[in-house]
Amino acid sequence: MKKKFDGSLNHLFSTVLRLFLVIFGTFLLAFVLVFPLWKWASVSERSYSIFVTIIIVLAFAFVLIQNFKKQGALVFFRKFSKIALIFLALLFAIFLVLNEKKFIALCLIPITIILYSLISRLFAKVGKK
Repeated sequence: MKKKFDGSLNHLFSTVLRLFLVIFGTFLLAFVLVFPLWKWASVSERSYSIFVTIIIVLAFAFVLIQNFKKQGALVFFRKFSKIALIFLALLFAIFLVLNEKKFIALCLIPITIILYSLISRLFAKVGKK
């Protein structure tokens, strides 16, 4: 009985210790990483924006290259073209709505659906065995 109680107590203390370590690690990470980045962003907005944009583009390129290597060229191109079509159509629709061309933005929806189905049918046999 005493051994069972000691095991439960050890488990409780180790869980509480892990919780405090996670909280401490979060505060440490915030102090070491986030505070200097915030200070840099508030002092030099332009250089910080350029740096963050470069990091995001490099991460996106890395993910694209990894997917390209893993899936093959045609499967990758099919998936990428579908995602790019939806993303660009969404951006273009937002641009049109903000410029008071709502009817053209509304016409963009069926055009996007038609292009998406065309891409799907064009690459229907790609990637299937």
